[in-house]
Amino acid sequence: MRLLPLTLFFVFCFLSLSAQDKRALTLEDYKEWSRITNTAISPDGQWATYSYKPNEGDTATFFIHEIKGDTVYSAWNAKRVNFSNDSKWLAFLVDPMETKAKALKKQKKPVNSALYLYNITTQSVDTIKDVQSYIFSEASNYIAIKKAKSDPDAKHKGTDLIIKDLNGGAIVNIGNVSEYDFNETGSLLGYLVDAEGDGGNGIYVKDLDGHRTWPVHTGMDTYHQLSWNEAGDQLAVLFGTIPDGKMQHENTLLWLTKLSAGMDVLTAPQTYITDKMAVFPEDHVISEYRQPEWNEAGTQLFIGIKKQQDKIEKDDELEANVDVWHWKDEVVQSRQMITANRDRKSTYISVLNITDKRFVQLETEDMTGVSTNEKTPWAVASVDTTYRANPNRPQGFADLYRIDTRNGNTSLIAKDVYRNMGISPMGDYAIYSRDGAVMLYHFEKGETTNITAKSDVSFLNKEFDRPVEKPTYGIGGWSSDGNWIMLNNKYDIYAFALNSDEVINVTQGIGKKESIRFRLVQLDPEEETLNVDEPLLLRSYGEWTKQSGYYEVTVGKKPKALRYTDKM
Repeated sequence: MRLLPLTLFFVFCFLSLSAQDKRALTLEDYKEWSRITNTAISPDGQWATYSYKPNEGDTATFFIHEIKGDTVYSAWNAKRVNFSNDSKWLAFLVDPMETKAKALKKQKKPVNSALYLYNITTQSVDTIKDVQSYIFSEASNYIAIKKAKSDPDAKHKGTDLIIKDLNGGAIVNIGNVSEYDFNETGSLLGYLVDAEGDGGNGIYVKDLDGHRTWPVHTGMDTYHQLSWNEAGDQLAVLFGTIPDGKMQHENTLLWLTKLSAGMDVLTAPQTYITDKMAVFPEDHVISEYRQPEWNEAGTQLFIGIKKQQDKIEKDDELEANVDVWHWKDEVVQSRQMITANRDRKSTYISVLNITDKRFVQLETEDMTGVSTNEKTPWAVASVDTTYRANPNRPQGFADLYRIDTRNGNTSLIAKDVYRNMGISPMGDYAIYSRDGAVMLYHFEKGETTNITAKSDVSFLNKEFDRPVEKPTYGIGGWSSDGNWIMLNNKYDIYAFALNSDEVINVTQGIGKKESIRFRLVQLDPEEETLNVDEPLLLRSYGEWTKQSGYYEVTVGKKPKALRYTDKM
């Protein structure tokens, strides 16, 4: 028994020495830590990129790595990393090192980025200096590269635009371009010109296959917010000038239809001129602060309108030295100060039905927070004016209204809603929750269904610890056939039929049984729905084991672990 105190003595000495070898972390150690940024995986899954970026300094190291092989290329200070859709090209911008950037600033010279265009097949790199931005065409046949301003103080926004044919290697240079974008097929390029003195300003369409450029509209105006539709055969833009003594551009909305590669005739553009339309709100303008957006059918353009303001001359502007507020203000003064800059650029969402040029203002001062969906003529307004000034309730409650964007008619969906969950991807439903119950409002029928009443399973997040209405665990996804909505339970995922009372536990109860939290994963960022006839990918996390990974599940079958380990 005398050995026990001696053994404890040696154990104590060992632990004391071990403790002396370790030290507490300091702020100096924090500088050496790095975080991983610029992560991307090529569409074919064969290549990956990442950067090690230290907390201090500018020695971020960027790597291009073959997933089944080794690192093939590295660079410093990369950003805006993108693969082409065919996985044959990788482009990224590179900033100058900190010492060089400081030297350029000291000389009052611009600090610009360089574009690195990496050919994955040949593992070669082309470099273009002084680049502001770039985009690949969806078809991966072209890359457009916009050069940075040579004179940062120049009032015009136009710079050189380089178009490179990624298949043939041909290069075209276009001058004084302010905005640019490819259509969906990559066969047409729309671009705006903003030149010094406004000479040659306009909107142009370049047929990249036929090597022909169409001047759509030119003039001394300023052109803003180029916008293609999803199909790539319609194009919209704003153009206008600022009248003397005013603050906002008096913009005209212009759009083109029936665009295609190889076209022999350009369809005449159509316009909506606000001062010639009786229904357009007086003293308002179409604002360039919001980009026009097409609906999927190509029959509507969603735009932002803003009230025109008189310009205040600097000599007439009083310097404020006190903040004035009133106790009846709906928005408290501290919040008004925070949102002041954003409010200056805020607009009211409106829609133009281009077939008959019917204008409908969706948002007003009283009806704000409007959400739209490109697949449906219905919109949802979240109106909180009744609840803003109530000091006895938390901010966030609102009444939901349905708006018919074709004519502006409105109808109440629900009052006193705290958890607005948006519009379904197919545009059939407005979704909200009340105390864990998920409610679906069908736009066409005007009916509300408590979808979770079909099951005795709770979807309420009871662990949510803020003093407001508790949320659900959220929507897991929607089926692409429009028949199912997937809801997250704490652990499992349930599919609810939209046209019957059928409910399916997609994860077969494995989540609850093994305390694994399953969540659906959508690998295609452009897809909003899931094909439930194909295997679905699940992200998994063990609440008690802390294991994580991925499972695969086919609806109606038991989930299968792809990789579920202690470390990922």
